[in-house]
Amino acid sequence: MAKQRIERLFELAEQEFGEHPERSDRYIHLARRIGMRHNVRISRELKRRMCRHCYSYLVPGGNARVRLRGEYVAVTCLACKKLMRYPYGQKRRYKLKSDAASLDPVIRVGKNGVTETLQIELKGQLKKMRLVKVKFLRSAAVSGAQIEQVAQQLSQATKSELIEIKGRTAVYFKR
Repeated sequence: MAKQRIERLFELAEQEFGEHPERSDRYIHLARRIGMRHNVRISRELKRRMCRHCYSYLVPGGNARVRLRGEYVAVTCLACKKLMRYPYGQKRRYKLKSDAASLDPVIRVGKNGVTETLQIELKGQLKKMRLVKVKFLRSAAVSGAQIEQVAQQLSQATKSELIEIKGRTAVYFKR
């Protein structure tokens, strides 16, 4: 019952925002109080439509500015000038990790280390397959502690996304 009231108050806040933004803020305040009184959580979708700091109802382009930054969505409340960040793209990353688990390493980095030829080969494989696993052999000129740095440099050189590093294996994805 309380959850239905909260959802209804958010619907009313959306309807009233155009003419009476202060009334929509009051509806959000009431929804929060109902949630606290009855120990009912407000759903994630509804929480993202209110400011965490001043508890006003947020409308992108109205009283909120929404920007994509790296791996998160940045929402700025224009009433209190506070920034809220929400991650996005995590499901895609987990999907790529699970897909990479069944792959065999296509490229092996040996005693010559990372050369220009290796970078060209990686670019070609990424173009062909989009998801490539690279194995750094023990004979490579790279120690265990340096693998992460070298993998990042290889990612930048090939303009690909480094999905994960497990031991001496790195997974790259063509954006």
